[in-house]
Amino acid sequence: MTFVFIDGRIESVCPRADDETWAVNIRRGILSTLQNSMTSLKGVFAGREVDVAGNCPVVYEVTSVLLSVYFSVTIFVL
Repeated sequence: MTFVFIDGRIESVCPRADDETWAVNIRRGILSTLQNSMTSLKGVFAGREVDVAGNCPVVYEVTSVLLSVYFSVTIFVL
């Protein structure tokens, strides 16, 4: 499946004509987990993202330990 990825966001997906609906939905779910609209890797980012769950508020918090970076993502589904 081809998809458009711009600035950390999945803008659109283009499944093949012969792709099963269930397979496309699983791929959309996987792609939505890769989405990240943070503008900086410092501090906390709060905003909204559109993914397979709809238009949802998200909060990203980045904490670093030595040379590793850990992301904490909170997605609020209303």
